[in-house]
Amino acid sequence: MSSPDWDKLIEESLASEPFRPAPVGLYRRINRRLHLDVAIVHERRRMRNRALSVVGVMLTLAGLLAAGMRSQEVLNWLWDSSPGMMGYSDYLRSFYWNNPTHVTLIVGIALCAGALLAVLAGAMVVGVERGRRYSH
Repeated sequence: MSSPDWDKLIEESLASEPFRPAPVGLYRRINRRLHLDVAIVHERRRMRNRALSVVGVMLTLAGLLAAGMRSQEVLNWLWDSSPGMMGYSDYLRSFYWNNPTHVTLIVGIALCAGALLAVLAGAMVVGVERGRRYSH
């Protein structure tokens, strides 16, 4: 059967039934249910966006860490391939990188800066989400 046949069949079967008013509160229950469904969809979207934002921040931090490690390898290669060409930078390198306290300080500052960037990125994401808050 095609759609018009179904429509005709339904109309014929309902024609003999008496017309009854809708139950009290039906409109309110339907409206509440629709608002609930919209709120569920909205909350799922917000959760997905936040999860993707966290993944993006983590990938960015991992990329920065990998780039920092690679840049250190390049700097070591440059300094080792031309030892004496940059006398003062060799002195600074040996002073800072051979002292564990200085290395710890430099790595600590880099980690704090990365954490600050992650917090700022998270605050921006939450701020954007608050601007698009669902209203009834």
